[in-house]
Amino acid sequence: MDQKKKIMDQYVRRYPQLCLPVKNGMSKSEEYRNTALRGNIPAELPDYFKGSAEDRAFTVETPAGRVEVIYLAEREDFERAVKCLGYKCEEIQIPPSMGAVTISGITNWSRIRKHKEEYLKSGKTDWQAEFRRFTSVSGNCKDRIVLVSKGGYSALRAEETRYSQEEWTKITFDIRVFHELCHVVCRTLFPDKKNAVVDEIIADCFGILKATGFYDTVLAEKCLGILGDQYRPGGRLENYLVSGEDPADHVRGIKEIIKRIDEFIKETKNKEYWDKLRLLEETLFDGLKMHTRPLQP
Repeated sequence: MDQKKKIMDQYVRRYPQLCLPVKNGMSKSEEYRNTALRGNIPAELPDYFKGSAEDRAFTVETPAGRVEVIYLAEREDFERAVKCLGYKCEEIQIPPSMGAVTISGITNWSRIRKHKEEYLKSGKTDWQAEFRRFTSVSGNCKDRIVLVSKGGYSALRAEETRYSQEEWTKITFDIRVFHELCHVVCRTLFPDKKNAVVDEIIADCFGILKATGFYDTVLAEKCLGILGDQYRPGGRLENYLVSGEDPADHVRGIKEIIKRIDEFIKETKNKEYWDKLRLLEETLFDGLKMHTRPLQP
């Protein structure tokens, strides 16, 4: 638990909105503006996070740069962090099938405070002008992080897969981390190629590939809610379609995309992991049309 406290204390100071309550209308409140937009931290920090000895943070090197990953074992903590950082402390519904998310553009107030201290120590005094200059460059103060939770990937239980509970726990973690890293790389290197469903299938593929050593296509289908030729209501696929679209209508097309990716993975077995991803994005799905929800920034 002590390790949890160190991790969460660090992030609350960096992203002070983590210490705010989550409720409807919070993003428009003066309390939110004072904390998230001005970086003011309460004198006494409320402890909204349950915490776990499993909580940890680490970084991974990718072709899109170093990415910070935060693992929160308690589901309540994960959902709270997503709402605070991704939805401005608004009370929104997090689907059970969501177990990881990438959040970009978060203001890092620890970095701003450090720069202010160094600026004033240098003898300069016009901090307001320097603040505007410093924060005008997003790389100076904006972060991109990956939040990861515990629990079966896509809300699947181990008995629904070919893996034991111990295997599935580890596989789930690796899929989630590398699924999100795949998104980071693709959206950085290929910003114009955005199709929510195809992006999810590709990210699942590279998560599964890293976690198991091969592209388990049966698992890939189950992760989206496809069992054989049927769609299981509540599966992840419905999260990415526009309102009114019937996921069952896309089952055949999804299975065909998974088949094409499987053939590609086998044909490029001698390529390095990230090189495979680059090549797939560059060549495989140009011109594909599918009605999907807009991607989150």
